[in-house]
Amino acid sequence: MEILLFGALLAFFIWRSNRKKQKATLEAYQHALQYANAMNAAPYLKGDGSFSQEVVGESFYKDSFKTIRAYVEQNHPGEDEIVCFLVADPSNKFDKNAVRVMAGDLQVGHIPREIADIVQGQLIDLGGSAKVTGRFHFGKHNSVRLDMKIPLETQD
Repeated sequence: MEILLFGALLAFFIWRSNRKKQKATLEAYQHALQYANAMNAAPYLKGDGSFSQEVVGESFYKDSFKTIRAYVEQNHPGEDEIVCFLVADPSNKFDKNAVRVMAGDLQVGHIPREIADIVQGQLIDLGGSAKVTGRFHFGKHNSVRLDMKIPLETQD
């Protein structure tokens, strides 16, 4: 009798563990799909080819740069330009005017505080986010520079 009870408990815990894994996988898929839809719907910003817009805070996102570098080396060797996603972040606890710079779903920095209020306001007018080309430098000091003009202009 104890063996049957033990077997039933073991089967229950295995079933529950598998169900949790399936739920986590489904949630991750839904998150990725929502992100992809948001990025596809976002306007693409015009640039002048100078990649003059600095990004700050890259040192806080070393793991993101490591992941991006590995992806680029494996799938696009020699490339240094990646489509980035600017996201207005008014709920940021350090700066209510913050604008996150994302590469895929990985944050790589912020727009500098000196211009973040202008960029955030214009992003909100565009729906809260926009795509922009970023030029990445991987090394001891990772960095990103964006090809965008202020005031923001969208491509047609």
